[in-house]
Amino acid sequence: MKPAIFSGAVAVILILASLAHSAAKRPLNFQITARADGEDQEATEAGFQTRNWDRAHFGYNRYKASDGQRLDSKYGEFRTEDEARRYFDWSLAKAAQVITEGDTLDRKGNRVGRRAEVSLKPDRSSYAVMWTHGAVFREILAGGLAHAVALEKQYGN
Repeated sequence: MKPAIFSGAVAVILILASLAHSAAKRPLNFQITARADGEDQEATEAGFQTRNWDRAHFGYNRYKASDGQRLDSKYGEFRTEDEARRYFDWSLAKAAQVITEGDTLDRKGNRVGRRAEVSLKPDRSSYAVMWTHGAVFREILAGGLAHAVALEKQYGN
């Protein structure tokens, strides 16, 4: 009887391992759980103004990933491409560590802005992907960089 229990336990373990492996291969899905908009007071005090506002006004979305992780995004359109780039540089300077930095390219390979992946805290417990596309600035905050990049891909970047 003991060999049958052992082989049954092994079969259960193999099935669970197979399910876990296939779940890990599934692409993440994201669901918006909250939307808001408002002023980034620190950016306003630094002199930034978004289009149609006399202050730095952004939209904010909160997402829940299919694996349960929470992510936040921030987006706004500045008056000019140069202002978006200046805000990008200002935000980048506040990062604990810049992991990657480069150009944002359109589908034809033309440079349309800047992009960076950063660690926001010295203990690397929080990450962001930020980019500009023309006068638009976007940022995704997450506990893991892979989650932020996966959500960024849904934006078509």
